[in-house]
Amino acid sequence: MPIKVNNVSYAYQVGTPYEKLALRDVVLTINDNSVVGLFGITSSGKTTLLQVMAGLIVPQKGQVLVDDVKLIAKGKRRKFTNIGLVFQFPETQFVLDRVYDEIAYGLTYQNLDKFIIKERVEKSLGLVGLSFSTYKDRNIRTLSSGEKRRVAIATILALDTKYILLDEPTAGLDYLGRLDLERLIADLKANDKTVVLVSHNLNYLLNICDEIYIIADGTIDSIITNKSSLMDLEALYMANYILPAYLETVFKLRARGYDISLNNKEAVLEGIAKVFRGDNYA
Repeated sequence: MPIKVNNVSYAYQVGTPYEKLALRDVVLTINDNSVVGLFGITSSGKTTLLQVMAGLIVPQKGQVLVDDVKLIAKGKRRKFTNIGLVFQFPETQFVLDRVYDEIAYGLTYQNLDKFIIKERVEKSLGLVGLSFSTYKDRNIRTLSSGEKRRVAIATILALDTKYILLDEPTAGLDYLGRLDLERLIADLKANDKTVVLVSHNLNYLLNICDEIYIIADGTIDSIITNKSSLMDLEALYMANYILPAYLETVFKLRARGYDISLNNKEAVLEGIAKVFRGDNYA
């Protein structure tokens, strides 16, 4: 059963001169066993929306339902074990120093046998590409930003939640790290998990997401799916969103009169190549 966001609005510092509306009448559905992206410019509201879905923020208007149950009841978050959130800055969610202890921390509240906990910790580290023997005794403060990101994701994977929410998960990861994360997300979906991720990297989202919600000024501006055409992406370009380089190139060329087909990515790349080869363009 999905996550449903129904007419949610949220403002920061309500009643002060600094009041700012972050979300405005947001409606969306996160379907089970899907990968969904939230994309928008800085301060568009995407991180706030992710935290509302995780139950960390109580909206002033509207509600979130998880598996048809209200996430917030009488102003308080219900106790859900099916949602895990990885923050944009992993340091903000770490509570212990040792990698093993940090990943095992949430499991200790589930009354699990210590051998089961060890298996979960080892498996989750393996899933994010970190060796159990090498990292289990490391102090988190000695890790690189990319390693901290992986450990933060491992803490959520160890909990085996149905819904995994990731805020800018590629931050601090190199190219190989981003590929590993892409494979991990595909594996999670194949194992009936639902992944929602916030990212400034639209190209990355286009590679892995079933749906991408474009957020602007605190509301859903448009939706891109894996069935959307390149014409839909051209509309985003005209609205001044930063797109993958090859798309920005073709849209600029089309604006100059080159009739490059948008039927598919291959046609786009061939059209760009013809222009730069100096071929006669029919």
